Amino acid sequence: MRRTQVEAELTPEQLKRVSFVPADVAKDLIEQYEFGDRWPSSGLITIWHFRHEYPQLQLMLHGFDFFKEIDGKIHYMEDNCKANHHASQEERCCMDLRKAGRVGFLT
Repeated sequence: MRRTQVEAELTPEQLKRVSFVPADVAKDLIEQYEFGDRWPSSGLITIWHFRHEYPQLQLMLHGFDFFKEIDGKIHYMEDNCKANHHASQEERCCMDLRKAGRVGFLT
């Protein structure tokens, strides 16, 4: 439903340049890693998408801190907000992908 709303807001030219991550990608990720009542982050869903869409590539990740607090803030959120993601599962997923040679981390 949200995709339909977003597509309606885009111009025909924008629609030519946009691609959407299929809903099945998030479903597959959630089935393989227990997220409980939390939703995987858009970053992790995108990684999972590229993992399936381009299996021959090793993705290089930058800026993934798994929602660790730095200077009183988490990611781009205000200091009074907490991420509504399962940080330890996101980290576990990325470390599993790293062990399998599918992702690397830029330092």
